[in-house]
Amino acid sequence: MDALHLKEVRTVAADKGCISFISGKFNVIHPGHLRLFRFAKEISDYLVVGIYPDGEKGDFLLSEEDRLDGICSNQWVDAVFVLRESVANAVSKLKPNIVVKGKEHEDGINPEQEVVNQYGGVLRFASGDSRFTSLELLRAEVNTRGVFIEHAVEFLERRSISFDRLRSIANDMSQIRTLVVGDLIVDKYVDCEPIGMSKEDPTLVVTPFLEQSFIGGAGIVAMHAASIGKKSNYLSITGNDLEAESANEVLLEHEVNTYLVQDGGRPTTVKTRYRAEGKTLLRVNTLLDHEIDIAFSDDLLARARSVISDVDLLILSDFSYGLFSDRFRNSLIEAGKSTNLIITADSQTSSQLGDISKFVGLDLLTPTEIEARLAVGDKRSGLVAVSQKLQGITNAKHVLITLGSEGVFVHDPRGPDLWDDDRIPALNYRAKDVAGAGDALLTGASLALSTGANIWEAAYIGSIMAACQVNNIGNIPIDISDLSRAIQD
Repeated sequence: MDALHLKEVRTVAADKGCISFISGKFNVIHPGHLRLFRFAKEISDYLVVGIYPDGEKGDFLLSEEDRLDGICSNQWVDAVFVLRESVANAVSKLKPNIVVKGKEHEDGINPEQEVVNQYGGVLRFASGDSRFTSLELLRAEVNTRGVFIEHAVEFLERRSISFDRLRSIANDMSQIRTLVVGDLIVDKYVDCEPIGMSKEDPTLVVTPFLEQSFIGGAGIVAMHAASIGKKSNYLSITGNDLEAESANEVLLEHEVNTYLVQDGGRPTTVKTRYRAEGKTLLRVNTLLDHEIDIAFSDDLLARARSVISDVDLLILSDFSYGLFSDRFRNSLIEAGKSTNLIITADSQTSSQLGDISKFVGLDLLTPTEIEARLAVGDKRSGLVAVSQKLQGITNAKHVLITLGSEGVFVHDPRGPDLWDDDRIPALNYRAKDVAGAGDALLTGASLALSTGANIWEAAYIGSIMAACQVNNIGNIPIDISDLSRAIQD
């Protein structure tokens, strides 16, 4: 949002419904300001803010330009301008439905009162309630691009991997063309303020104050591939709904070549997380997981075959919501092998039941420990034995088993009785949100393998990608600059 002139604001706000207006110096944005902005936006459709220019109303700690930037970055504010005339004159011209001022002004002289009386507006005073939450701090966390990396120096030394080599791989990854096939998920985060315990029953009562949506599932894999690599193609199935339209727009904005088949018999999969004070209270999944019709899978397969000769990498990202029928999966893998692609896969088991063992003969599998143990039916053996069993069942060239906060276990089979294995510890110990870490690892490791990197190098690149991802709240695509900064030794 950019600052406007009052005349421009009047034009833009003309059809926005109920308009509220706040004026002030806004030297340094503090919680009282945020409460006032939030209150004004909650009782109106469009919030306009006017700031006093430099040289008026006393001394200013910040310049007019800096104060404008501060207001423009606030999520509650829709338009901002500099008051080049009196507040009363500005209100007379703008004619907002509601003028909002702090409670401290209620017993003072308010020139706006006479003006709003003339055209039928309302002057409201608000103190900001005591349940104020650090909304701007939360948004700052969501948009943080910095990464807290603690490199696994011992692992790098054991595997003779230099930072120069990692930078070279990252540079080569920028030329990789990818095809991603898998379930599209819309992740919604509803941040809530705890109010207390219900007096009627032992239920926690919260009030939502911020809702955000992110592309998840295979969609974020495709977005990572687009941000890191040269080109990303994405195939999936959605419902015929607003969530599908919005997701498609976001994917296109991130330059993903998207082909979404709409199935009117199912909704677009949506996972809604209700959070308070950084912790998830409840997750609600809106989905149907029946196997898609053959007509839909044939449509997607035809599209895949039309682009598969123009890519270097095929990633299959399965969330077990009915996309990967046996026929569709096997045909995709056959098409990828016919053009000698690197083919990688993940099949997630969370609230749903997945099976990574159905992906046979691929270059890389990246299950969690639970997913690997379920696939081989072994909950007691060590990770080496589980990895060997999984490799034997799937004939995968490489297996990375993700261990959450313990990092990733790397298994490199070299023959019937020969293998090598190692562990990369988690590289980010200040994780904000672990959702999407596995998708980032899958993308990074797959892209690295496609450049000719060995499994140790690929696993480390994937671990860096995961470290970048968990530094964000919600799925935010990792780009090449993020990866480059994280590699710095």
